[in-house]
Amino acid sequence: MGITCNYGCYPRALKAANAAKKGNKNALVVIGGPFISSIEHFSKWEGLTLKDSKAIDISVRGEGERTIIELVDFIDGKIKLQDIKGITYRKDGKIRKNRKIYKTQDRELIEDINQIPFPAWNLFDLKKYAKFMYTIASRGCKYNCAFCDEKILWNKSFRYRNVDNLINEIKRNISEFGITSFSIEDSTLGAYPFVEEFCDKIIAEGLDIKWMALCRVDEICK
Repeated sequence: MGITCNYGCYPRALKAANAAKKGNKNALVVIGGPFISSIEHFSKWEGLTLKDSKAIDISVRGEGERTIIELVDFIDGKIKLQDIKGITYRKDGKIRKNRKIYKTQDRELIEDINQIPFPAWNLFDLKKYAKFMYTIASRGCKYNCAFCDEKILWNKSFRYRNVDNLINEIKRNISEFGITSFSIEDSTLGAYPFVEEFCDKIIAEGLDIKWMALCRVDEICK
């Protein structure tokens, strides 16, 4: 059972973990997301999530695309937990009193995020969800704001998708799922180097969509 959380939904994520373990005591309950990656960066908070909830077996730091595959390999007995990068876990995955918590080395970031497959929304019952989808144009940020944890999450990197890759995902979601509203989840879309090309492509392709994104005021003023 994989659970992601940002800062605002951490208490709900813990409740979800407890419900998952209650429903299936043998389930491997894994939590990740920006909040987990941030707190695990600081030594005084290492393993905090595992301490906050006995239902959580493993916390994941950083990008999860490769980690989740290796966790499936662990369930199948093909790999040991200590060989999986970017996780914090209890020894042997067991929940026992005073069981020591371990932290593996950080996982390398995916250099070319254009190679990441589009989300498999066909595995979801989309009737249960709002009529819009999330997507991203980039990961990271070129700025270095003192109040922001982007530099922690992405190790000061800034990687972005090419316009065709982004547009193809949107077109796929329109044709296969009938979704025409999108939330672009970049920290600031104004930093995306191809934002004008992206907008021009929407017009050229005749895509009848609505979309929203976050952007810095100084980028808009420019």
